[in-house]
Amino acid sequence: KTSVQISNLEENVDYFFSVVAKANDDYSEFLSDEVTMKIDPSLLIIPEISSANAINNKFLKIEFSTVMDFSNLSEVNFTLKETFDDSSLEIHKSTITDEKTVTLRTSNLKSGFEYNLEIKDIKSKDQIELTNNSLTFRTEDLDSLEEFEISEVNVLDFKGVEIIFNDEILKKDN
Repeated sequence: KTSVQISNLEENVDYFFSVVAKANDDYSEFLSDEVTMKIDPSLLIIPEISSANAINNKFLKIEFSTVMDFSNLSEVNFTLKETFDDSSLEIHKSTITDEKTVTLRTSNLKSGFEYNLEIKDIKSKDQIELTNNSLTFRTEDLDSLEEFEISEVNVLDFKGVEIIFNDEILKKDN
């Protein structure tokens, strides 16, 4: 079985397809029946950012309208800014929650503020680009996570210690 994908076809245009197959080196060719098709835009599932919701002052949950291709996901795919003064927030980590959801670990989100989220270089599983790659959202009463700090140090023996932090240590994926 052989398949071919053809991209960049226009909506509401009639396309005609047929195949010429060579049977062997003796030059026997077979022409298939012609197939007609039209791209119906109502059948396409256009990916969109469904929502962006702050879970607390450090985590942002982003939901998409369809299954996405997160194979090249990283923090550089996201830009987060306060709309009031256009100041950027840092994205520390991106985590795939499920096929349609990503959670971002950010610098400090503030309650009652409006933010603009921009997403680049993420497509649906069908390789369709986002129709609108930005979303403005407002945070409400956010639970505050503590600032990152060492909460406890325990001596294990004369050669080691255990250090306990109040939050997850972020590692850069290599």
